Amino acid sequence: MYKSPKVSVIIPAHNEEQTLTRLIPALEQKVSRSFDITITVVDDHSTDNTSKVADGLGTNVVKVPEGHPKGKGEAIFIGICSSPDADIYVTCDADLKTFTIDHLVQLVAPLTQSNELVMSRAGYSYQTFDRDLESTQRVTRLMARPLLDIFFPALAHLRSPLAGEIAFRSVLLERVRLLSGYSVDVGLLIDTFLTFGRDSILEIDLGPKHHRHHSLELLTNQAKEVATAILLKAQKLSLKDIEALRESPFELPEFRQCRPARSFT
Repeated sequence: MYKSPKVSVIIPAHNEEQTLTRLIPALEQKVSRSFDITITVVDDHSTDNTSKVADGLGTNVVKVPEGHPKGKGEAIFIGICSSPDADIYVTCDADLKTFTIDHLVQLVAPLTQSNELVMSRAGYSYQTFDRDLESTQRVTRLMARPLLDIFFPALAHLRSPLAGEIAFRSVLLERVRLLSGYSVDVGLLIDTFLTFGRDSILEIDLGPKHHRHHSLELLTNQAKEVATAILLKAQKLSLKDIEALRESPFELPEFRQCRPARSFT
C-alpha cells in the first residue's frame, strides 16, 4: 500500500509580513500528487507582524527564542527540530514572489521516484538582457561559483548553488550538521556531495527567479559567509586532491630549483 511521504516545508522569515501573504497561499493550493505537506514559518526575531500573518494564513509558526542567535541556518535548524517525523524536508526563502505549489512538487517528486537521489534543488535561469534578474547572481558569480570551481569542480556546473529552495531526504540529517547564517545552503550542498556523491544531487530548472533584491551591505555579509563555508568544507581536501583536479600543479616548485641559494651575512 502506497504511503504518502510526509513533507515538511520550512520557511525562515525575518520581517516578511508582506511577502508571506503571497507565498503561503501559493503553496497551499491543491495538487494532483499525493503528498502530506505541512508548512512551518520560523519567525527569526521579526519586528513586524510576520508571526501574526503566518498564523492567520493557517501555517505552523515557530519563533526563534529570545537570546538565541539570529540567522537563516539557525532558523532552519529550529524549523526542522519542530517537525522531527518528516520524510522529506523543503527549505524555501520567504521573499519569493513566484514560488508556487507546482515548483514545490517539482522539487519533491524526484525524491519519491529514485532511491539514488538525496537532494533536489532549484536551478534558476537568469536572462542576461534583464539587468534586474542578472543582479540576483552577484554573490553566485563573483564568490560561490569560482570557489566551487577551485575546490569542488563537480558542483561548479550548478546554475544556482546558493538557491534556498532545496528538498532533501531526512536521512541526510543523520549524516551532516547545518551551518549558521547564510552558510547553510552551500554547506548543505557540499556535505551532500561529500557524503553521498555527485549523483545524489539533482538541480531542477524552475525558470526565472523573482524575489526582493538586497542591499550591497547584506550581500557583502552573505558573500563572506558563503566563502567561509566553502573554505571550511575544503579543509577536508588535501593539496593532492586539489591538484588531481587540475591540468597543472597548483603549488609551484621551490625557487631553489631554478636559482642558486644565497647566504646572508
